[in-house]
Amino acid sequence: MNRFIFIHGKNLELSLAELVSWFDSNSYYFRITEIGKGFIAAEAEKAPEADSLGGMIKVCRLLESFDKKPIHTRESIFENAPLKDLPKSKVFGLSVYPNSKKNNKFFQHYASSLKRNLRQAGINSKFMPVPKERSALTHVEVLKKRIEEIVVCMGRKKIHVGKTVSVHNPFEFQKRDIQRPEQRPMFSIPPRLARIMVNLTGAKGLLLDPFCGMGTILQEASLMGFDILGTDIDEDCCLAAIENLYWLSQDYKLSLSNLDKKIMRVDATKLSKVFQPKSIDAIVTEPNLGPALKISPDENKAEGILRGLKPLYEKSLKQFSTILKEGGRVCMVLPRFEFGEHFAHPETEKLAARAGLRPVDILAKYNLPHSFPYVDKEERHKTIREIWVFEKIPEPPSRPEDLHKKEFQA
Repeated sequence: MNRFIFIHGKNLELSLAELVSWFDSNSYYFRITEIGKGFIAAEAEKAPEADSLGGMIKVCRLLESFDKKPIHTRESIFENAPLKDLPKSKVFGLSVYPNSKKNNKFFQHYASSLKRNLRQAGINSKFMPVPKERSALTHVEVLKKRIEEIVVCMGRKKIHVGKTVSVHNPFEFQKRDIQRPEQRPMFSIPPRLARIMVNLTGAKGLLLDPFCGMGTILQEASLMGFDILGTDIDEDCCLAAIENLYWLSQDYKLSLSNLDKKIMRVDATKLSKVFQPKSIDAIVTEPNLGPALKISPDENKAEGILRGLKPLYEKSLKQFSTILKEGGRVCMVLPRFEFGEHFAHPETEKLAARAGLRPVDILAKYNLPHSFPYVDKEERHKTIREIWVFEKIPEPPSRPEDLHKKEFQA
């Protein structure tokens, strides 16, 4: 069994849920061995490339784990690591996690030890330093300098040493966000979040975004190999999504044909008039989250916004359930408004249950401390994103007596 270290982005829960969903959907064995500050250590048959995910910035092969207690560990940590796995390129790097100013002294110590072991092995490489306020190289530094990198992760009881095998490429995600021809930030979500949400469905096949906006989710889904459909009530958004997807197909050499038939002006509360029942494998979307807010709303205003949005969510969820295949999943953003220790959000579970959908907490089976729904927020956000995953509740099998009734009625 292979061992890996995953260096996640800012949102541990969302990144971990995406990772678990990727392994589950690909039917690979996966076991978490430790979750530390900034990293996840795991055993798995195979690891995804960093850019297959939206929430991971580095994927590393774990070389060795050491007990933290012995005093000699700091001196001998690289002596036992297979030298064939150590960097042989012109530039090498070292990162120590947790990434902090406090751990910079460990970085300096391990850097000296690593350089000494490389010299003894006849490997002469240039060392890439890090600033004093941190102890790890960024994925951008690793990517731009084409650095071979060793990572040292300080766990609770173990020190894990690994070699980076892939890093997240922020320039490609940025290009798909700001270089596409149509730009309307009010109708867009970050491409990384879009990719995370697609992965959270664990689906393959036909994916629909019924509030497609500028087409961000559809762009990521296309690159991931999905057949796509998109709808929006705003015709200008549909035309912009078509333009952006055409640009994507040209830039990334994708075969995306008949976009004018795949992206349609349709009200999300009337999807079943356009799509056949049980025809869609997955729905990934960010609907209308309410008005753009310059300041955080008080509780009364937040409740008013949610009341106004409730009919849209209730009708849309019922439509999602109708057109989804049995066991199909929805990954959907819904709004949350926070005020102090309290927050307001839609009665999502009730609305979903009425529609024949049940929430899926991907991390529940791992018994890890976490919250659900997963939350995506930054300090500047006035409307916070709740990331929900739903699954269509299977219809109960027909009983023999029900079949007889249908025959009699016929």
